[in-house]
Amino acid sequence: MLLSQSCEEFLKENPLSIETPETFMQTESGINSLVGSAYLDLRVWYGRENGWDFTEAGTDIYGRGYDNRSAGFCTYSSALSGEEQERMGAIWYELYVGVNTCNFILSQIDDSPVDNTPFLLKRKAEVSFLRAHYYWQIVETWGGVYLSTEPTTEATHEAQRSTVEEFYEVIFNDLNTALTIFEQLETEGTQNLYHDYGRIDKAITEAFLARMYLYKEDYVNAEAYANRVIDNYGFSFISSWEELWGLENYVNSEVIWPIVYSGNPTYMTPAIRNQASIDNNTGLPVLWETYGGIPQREGGNQGLVMFQIRYEEIPSSGWGMTRDVENGRGFLRWMPTRFFIELFDETIDQRWGSFQNVWISNDEASIPQYRLDPASETGYQTELYYNGTLVEWPESLDLTPMFSVGDTAIVLTRHPIDTTKYMRLRYNLPEVAGQPSRDYYMPYYIQPERKYIIIDINQMYEINPSTGIYAQSRVYFPINGKYRDNTISSTDISGSKRDIWALRLANMYFIAAEAALKQGDADGAYDYILILANNRAIGGDGSGMLSTYGVNSGADVDIDFILDESARELATEHIRWFELKRTGKLVERARAHNLEAARNIEEFHNLRFIPQAMLDALYNSEEFGQNPGY
Repeated sequence: MLLSQSCEEFLKENPLSIETPETFMQTESGINSLVGSAYLDLRVWYGRENGWDFTEAGTDIYGRGYDNRSAGFCTYSSALSGEEQERMGAIWYELYVGVNTCNFILSQIDDSPVDNTPFLLKRKAEVSFLRAHYYWQIVETWGGVYLSTEPTTEATHEAQRSTVEEFYEVIFNDLNTALTIFEQLETEGTQNLYHDYGRIDKAITEAFLARMYLYKEDYVNAEAYANRVIDNYGFSFISSWEELWGLENYVNSEVIWPIVYSGNPTYMTPAIRNQASIDNNTGLPVLWETYGGIPQREGGNQGLVMFQIRYEEIPSSGWGMTRDVENGRGFLRWMPTRFFIELFDETIDQRWGSFQNVWISNDEASIPQYRLDPASETGYQTELYYNGTLVEWPESLDLTPMFSVGDTAIVLTRHPIDTTKYMRLRYNLPEVAGQPSRDYYMPYYIQPERKYIIIDINQMYEINPSTGIYAQSRVYFPINGKYRDNTISSTDISGSKRDIWALRLANMYFIAAEAALKQGDADGAYDYILILANNRAIGGDGSGMLSTYGVNSGADVDIDFILDESARELATEHIRWFELKRTGKLVERARAHNLEAARNIEEFHNLRFIPQAMLDALYNSEEFGQNPGY
């Protein structure tokens, strides 16, 4: 139990080696520490590589990037790597740690001697919500697996499955318990006591209930709870998409539930122990390695690196670019699908502004030079060709830079270009290791006047006819910049202090729109989406933006359009895979829009595989069983 309470930030880490769990329940500070630890496993999922593997990869909008470490989540390949097993096992383990912490607190809190009823009720409501949330993640990931509302205090090697319906009975009981308590505290005027930013409250509980009622197919209540959140808590849209995602503005009027991260560097380095592996010398669980293992709860929000490309390697020697804090460090984990990129119309939709597709030169040393006499250069020779003709430079340009720091260096465009209007760089490769000398054209085009590299959508998503998947190495694509952070101290930092938003106002409008549509009220669904569109359209013309996307009234609204629009709004926000699964669209849309996933995905992939380490630990593993299809 590693967390203690402060008035400034309730996720403060503090080793407490001499206490027992029961003694924590004797004081307010001890209870705060335990409840803080119940929140901690949220940071296993939200803002972490594992969480995006489980929620964005392998959908209609994100596939495998060049340096993905667990491609099976992107491609649904049956050949699972050891890393995929590790990641699955780590998430299983951590979610059940979160559940067990909640189970312990809930088993003890009603009998606590602490004489502060509002405090105890508030913390009980928070933990009830958290258990519901962890069980939602578990049941939607793996289906009817192990369910318990009692704390586990010693190792057990037998487990029984429960049904999905039984999971949801617990989920709704917990959420209704939390809501009843929050309503009681509100009646008594104590709802704002013992509350910090990021803690569960009534608004968060009602917002999550709205989502859960969609899973229950209770569309009346889903719409009603979404409207409660829309109407009753003062949430409002920020009409500027850029301002919404500005680093200085991540606490704002659209955020319903933030997952809190810390800017303290002490908490930015993963150092959690792997309970499944014991060090024979110390008798303690070993540390998860930063590289080669699966860091979990500790560390920052990893979004600043996960969706980034290696712009400094286009081409390999750099084209006026070097890695810096402003542009970020590329991990290349997931590549947006062509379908996703083409969902946007950047002339009318502010949300395309999340994507970075232009890089401004920051490195004088790697700016290419005009070369009057390529043969005078050592190594290989270079020549620029325009429509197959060698370009002749004036003598005054010889060995001068083609552009300057501060000029455009790289452009990735979502539109096809007329390649006959662009230059190409030809390498005259010398004879090497018995290979004859040859000419090689760089696979990029160069703008003739300004000399920046331009890569169009056809190059980014070129198909290899023999394999039916991308011919290029999935290394360049417009990057999702929702999690940019140029306040980090160096490019070696792979975690940010900025919070992750688990629920925000836009989620409520999508829930209400889908619920209205399912009740036969297509016009009502259009009205909900139009309110959101008015705040996302350039110039505020939401109806014009929706018309551009083929929707002019309720008659044009269907579940696929709602999913298209939610992709534009909510991509990378830890919900896509679950939403596709819930609406019965995961297999259909992955097959239609994700080339690598389409080759393998089947209906059984609506559940994930149970980690082998868990099955190996069970004496009744054959009875418990792997999920079908795996």
